[in-house]
Amino acid sequence: MSSSEEENLEKLSVYFSKTEWTRLQKCEKVRFKNIKRNHLAMLAIGLTSTTPAFMKRGRARRAMLLRTCPAEDSDSDDEEWRPSMERRPPVSRNFNPPFRRASENQPPSGASENSAAGQGRSETVSLPETQAQPPASSALGSTQRVKNAGVGGVEEGKAFLDSATEKQRGGSKPANRGLLKKELNTYTRGDNLRSRPSVRYTEEEEPRDEDYLYCEECDSFFTEECETGLSSLTLPLGLEVRVSGIPGAGLGVFNRDQRLPVGVHFGPYEGELTDEDEAIDSGYSWMIYRSKRCVDYIDARRETHSNWMRYVNCARNEEEQNLVAFQYRGSILYRCFKPILPGRELLVWYGEEYAKDLGITFDYLWSNKCSAKGGERVSSEFFSCTQCPLSYTAEVYLHKHIKRSHPDEYAVTTTICMAAAGAWKPLLTLLLALETIPELNCDLKMSFIKVDERSDFSFHNLPYGVFSTADNPRHRIGVAIGDQILDLSVVKSLFDGPALSAHQDVFDQPTLNAFMGLGHEAWKEARRSLQTLLSANESMLRDDVGLRSRAFVHQSSAVMHLPADIGDYTDFYSSRDHATNVGTMFRGKENALMPNWLRLPVGYHGRASSVVVSGTPIRRPMGQTRPDPAQPPVFGPCKQLDIELEMAFFVGAGNKLGEPIPIERAHEHVFGMVLMNDWSARDIQAWEYVPLGPFLAKNFGTTISPWVVPMEALLPFAQPNMAQDPEPLPYLRHDDPYTFNINLFVSVKGEAMKEAATICKSNFKYMYWTMKQQLAHHTVTGCNLRPGDLLASGTISGPDPESFGSMLELSWRGSKMIDLGEGETRAFLKDGDEVSITGYCEGNGYRVGFGSCSGVVLPALHQ
Repeated sequence: MSSSEEENLEKLSVYFSKTEWTRLQKCEKVRFKNIKRNHLAMLAIGLTSTTPAFMKRGRARRAMLLRTCPAEDSDSDDEEWRPSMERRPPVSRNFNPPFRRASENQPPSGASENSAAGQGRSETVSLPETQAQPPASSALGSTQRVKNAGVGGVEEGKAFLDSATEKQRGGSKPANRGLLKKELNTYTRGDNLRSRPSVRYTEEEEPRDEDYLYCEECDSFFTEECETGLSSLTLPLGLEVRVSGIPGAGLGVFNRDQRLPVGVHFGPYEGELTDEDEAIDSGYSWMIYRSKRCVDYIDARRETHSNWMRYVNCARNEEEQNLVAFQYRGSILYRCFKPILPGRELLVWYGEEYAKDLGITFDYLWSNKCSAKGGERVSSEFFSCTQCPLSYTAEVYLHKHIKRSHPDEYAVTTTICMAAAGAWKPLLTLLLALETIPELNCDLKMSFIKVDERSDFSFHNLPYGVFSTADNPRHRIGVAIGDQILDLSVVKSLFDGPALSAHQDVFDQPTLNAFMGLGHEAWKEARRSLQTLLSANESMLRDDVGLRSRAFVHQSSAVMHLPADIGDYTDFYSSRDHATNVGTMFRGKENALMPNWLRLPVGYHGRASSVVVSGTPIRRPMGQTRPDPAQPPVFGPCKQLDIELEMAFFVGAGNKLGEPIPIERAHEHVFGMVLMNDWSARDIQAWEYVPLGPFLAKNFGTTISPWVVPMEALLPFAQPNMAQDPEPLPYLRHDDPYTFNINLFVSVKGEAMKEAATICKSNFKYMYWTMKQQLAHHTVTGCNLRPGDLLASGTISGPDPESFGSMLELSWRGSKMIDLGEGETRAFLKDGDEVSITGYCEGNGYRVGFGSCSGVVLPALHQ
């Protein structure tokens, strides 16, 4: 080792006794030298650095406590430190101004000066009558009044003490401080010095060497209690802090004991108020929105000024997120939005409602928060914003950012995507999911139940139905996934969120009406719980063999029933192509549409009692017809039995009589959709139609599919509404997309046919009037709807002949035959024909389907 290196090492000897220094090995001295050099280098560039323990020299090392880091190294002090060298703390001394002491016989302050003559003088401070002279340490911490009749009086003395107290607490009173400075520093000859406000000085006692204790864990000294790690001591029971499961994220919070149900709240998040720059740099900060011009930043970087919530890491993706952060009464709380099992780490992401007004600053803060605590990412793929330097690990997070921080770009992107044929779907799916159903973003991608990609009942669907089995004829509510049915009456206790925990009995009912009536918050909560239970990552149902055997039923062994008790049924007439085609047939092209058709959703009151579930045979109706206009009507079997391709939705929560449902709230009342075949007797209808519309021609049978697909499953497939000209009246206007890309098919199979023939390929997107408009118009008079009421679309026809949704149109009122193949043709249905309607939304490798809506035509019963 060179002499210069030896000299550098010798400079460290000031921090050790001679005995300690001689015992140190060279490698240890080099290590201490490097520690000191790094410490001083960090201080030199303005960074915060904790003074190394050996430089503090506490009692545990029998070395002198150095109160400040030395600016220069010194090797002049080789003498071994001794306790006597430590300066003893000075005895506190009070400055007592010579105030006059009031004797026991002194009259009140209101008495004249003459009455005080002959009283002795005293050179001590005057105190309140009920208090002896206080210790010096409390002088600045009190607000006692000084009995002084001189200049400034009592109030100035109190004001100064208040000011001193406020200053000691970190506050300030600028006005008082300026006044007092003037009063204390201004003296005019002849003034009474005793009239000036009193000031007491106390020299702060510095801690001695023996006052310090040493903490082995944090390698630092403390006087009463080591504050490092205090935040972890605030943990609620059942949680623990340990190494995070996210690589490189440090510590995390884990559920240790019991399952945390949906709806549990944690908080508030504690920390220090800081400025914007510090908050962005911290990685432990949240923003508190006060107003458009006022935002606070709370920083939990310092453990001594925070609580356990600082250890909760940010979720890397939506699959692993289980907490939502939101602002509540000026504080940040975390809410469980899906159950957290024992052993799972708590991982948070912010709620959309919380961040909507926080702007780009929050995005930078959150980006740094995730990078500081998020560790390594699951994927190397990043989605970069074109408007700012930020990048995100998921496309859905990028679109949240664009929507909130770059609204103009968000609107342009939405318009472009909607206009581009076939290219708009993925982005619009994300936008709609973010806009309306944030819980849909928690898609867990895969279930432990194997589902074929062509199945209608994917993990993205989870429709509701009512079923029974041969060994258990009781009607139960179930959810379809793949070829299985999950019996909700078996797992009802697992629906323990805030909306359903008190209403688990709804899954014991024989119909969905009670569940429908709970409202859209309960529906969304149920969907989140189902996604969690059926997820491949969730062991509760996956690994419990006994529970699975009781909870799942194969669809082939189930008998399906109507999903709800249908109190009322309304059928609309909302496809423009269908209305135009039918009007052209009967009134001519010039008068195809009635004058009111483009102004309001036309409908009629159907027969709820004749609505049946798929698979129920339909009897050919008898009725009165008039085949020859020149002859009297005749009675007999319907000869023009037709189908109508329709869809319908169930009303969820109803409305009170006299209280219309505004269109902006209409979606909250739409529970889900089904397929429908509105069987129609065209020849009976033609004779009875005028003047009141359909009657007997529509009341003999209406078939619906058994599975109700929830709107949360369909919203990703929404698309722009059809342009409406003229513009509807205000109560019918809405700009948000509520038309859906649902592929629809109609097939017919005659008794002698081996294969069914597809006669129609249509799509729900051809609808002119939306479900929101139908619902708002239905209730505009104050008509009350109830849970389980059924509202149908009317026949769905498209612009092309193959998309016509009725045989009336396909055969153009019987003027041409429909080729079914195998030598079979039809203008209308024959006895024994089986009609099936199917439909689904096509996702990326999955479907959201409705199953089948089918029925066989039975011969009429002749009188």
